Amino acid sequence: MSRKTEPAYFDEKRLRAISCCPKAKEEPSVPIGIVIEQFLSQKKNLFSRAGQISQAWDASVPYDLQTHCRPAGLQGGVLTVEVSSGPYLHQLQMLSGQILEDMKTRCPRCGLKAIRFLPGIIESREVML
Repeated sequence: MSRKTEPAYFDEKRLRAISCCPKAKEEPSVPIGIVIEQFLSQKKNLFSRAGQISQAWDASVPYDLQTHCRPAGLQGGVLTVEVSSGPYLHQLQMLSGQILEDMKTRCPRCGLKAIRFLPGIIESREVML
């Protein structure tokens, strides 16, 4: 069996056809550190407020309840909190007025208006002293 070979110039023509196509403009590469720094500076206020809410939450909620709940989000001044089970949910609802007032005092610029407790799955976390 003989195999028909194409002339060498055929491969060269293919390469030229491919290389003559206009190339997409490449964006200049930017070091990842600069990208992260820009992202953090844009989100600084959001992160700052989230940190303030977290600190106020930890200071306002009784220590024995902290491992059974966690803030999940803030929207329209309503802080949503996930709670591990019904008894802890009930206990936090009973304390919600006191917790809200304490958090408003500790974090007045956060714009808290209410706290909403929802059942959720809470992984155990150690509370740092």
